[in-house]
Amino acid sequence: MSLNNNLLSIASRQYVYKLKANSSGVYSLIFIQVLALLFSLSGIQSMSSVSETLRVNVKYFSADIIISFTFIWIFFMSLRLTSINSKTMDFTLVTNRLSSHLSNIGLLLTTIIFGSISSSLMGFVLKIIMYFAFDRSQIGVNGFYPVFSDILLGIITTGLYMTLIASMGYLLGILIQIHVLFVVLYPAALFGLEKVNPQMLKLSFDFFASETSPLLFAIRIILSSLIVFSLSCLLSNRMEVRK
Repeated sequence: MSLNNNLLSIASRQYVYKLKANSSGVYSLIFIQVLALLFSLSGIQSMSSVSETLRVNVKYFSADIIISFTFIWIFFMSLRLTSINSKTMDFTLVTNRLSSHLSNIGLLLTTIIFGSISSSLMGFVLKIIMYFAFDRSQIGVNGFYPVFSDILLGIITTGLYMTLIASMGYLLGILIQIHVLFVVLYPAALFGLEKVNPQMLKLSFDFFASETSPLLFAIRIILSSLIVFSLSCLLSNRMEVRK
């Protein structure tokens, strides 16, 4: 039977193999999130107000640092899957480029699910620490206690953003394999675009961040990620066999 007729079967076997081979990535994610949790304990913003008889200090705590560190982790995780070592591993298996990409994307989606859930759990750990470390009468109740719908929405939103970031990192990895100069050109192009036409970057950011409908937001993220992943696959097909 030909490789093309068993594409999904082969891609699923590669996925299982790569999932075991990259299991250490889970430990690195946990380490990074714990590190981000420690940074979050100092608060993300503070303000104070002073009058003749009263002084008020307000400190804001959030899981934003944990989520940001998770975004950085998934970006480098997607870069790692396009490295020379990962591609060399593919040649030890019965594979083609499409099945390799499918298994890589499957692995990324798995880590995205784990990363979005674990970042939410770390947010709960932060709240638990705050609950026992501070006088409870000084904690703002609004938004402190979890609501299931908010938890679910937070996990889905984080996962969608991670998917988009992973697709961009994967594309950068493919471009670097084409030519190493792309490691400089990729961020330089974004920096140059911000200088030449900052409005375009703002519109691109608002295209995702300003969407108020969860359904439209999900559709935009998923379609954009599919386009970027598809572009990565097309570019890799133009590369030499051993690249």
